[in-house]
Amino acid sequence: MMNKNKLGFSLIEMIIAIGIFAVISVVSLDLFISSVRATNKVKVINEVKQNGDSMMGILDVLIRNSLKTDIFSCCGSGCTSCTQSDSSCTNCTGMRLKNNEGIPWSVIWTKNDAAGSTQNGKIEIKDDVNNKTFGLSNTNPLSGIDVVSCSDCGFSKLAKSNSDAPDIVKVKLVLQQGRISPTRQDFQANVVFERTISLRSTL
Repeated sequence: MMNKNKLGFSLIEMIIAIGIFAVISVVSLDLFISSVRATNKVKVINEVKQNGDSMMGILDVLIRNSLKTDIFSCCGSGCTSCTQSDSSCTNCTGMRLKNNEGIPWSVIWTKNDAAGSTQNGKIEIKDDVNNKTFGLSNTNPLSGIDVVSCSDCGFSKLAKSNSDAPDIVKVKLVLQQGRISPTRQDFQANVVFERTISLRSTL
C-alpha cells in the first residue's frame, strides 16, 4: 500500500516564511543603518568638540593675558577685512589685543556665508608687528571645522562694574564639520562654544 502522507511545505507556508524573513531583514538593515549613522554622528561631534576646545583654550589664554582689547566689526557678508567698530554693525568679527609685553595681536573671524561655498569660516590670530597670521581652526573643507554665523556669534565686551576693572570679553562661536564633509549630507554638528573671559589686569 502506498503512503499517502506527503513531506514538504505548502505554497502558503512558503509565502508566509518568505514574508517573515523579509520583514526581519528590513528591520535588521534599518537598525544597522541607524546604528552606523549614530556612531558616525557621535564621532563627528566629538571631533568638532575637540577642535573647538583646543581653539577656545588658546583664545582663553591669549585674551586673559592681554592688557587691552578693542573690538573690530565687519559689515556685510562680502567684506574681506575688519575695520574699527562701527555702531551700524551688530556682529563683531574680531578684536585687537595687546599682551603684557605691549605687542599687539588681532584675533579675526573670517565668515563665509556664501551658499554652496567650499571654504570654511575660520579663526585666525595675526601678529600685527611682524604681519604674520596663524590659523587656530582646521580650515580643510573636508576634514576641518567650519566656523558658522549666528545672530549673536563673535566677540563682544561686557559691561564692567567700574572703570578701573579689567575688560570682560564674551566669545561665542558655532562650529560644524567641514563644508564639503560627506557627513553634512546626513546632519550638521552645530556645536556651540561660549565663554566669558576676564583680563587679568588693565593698562
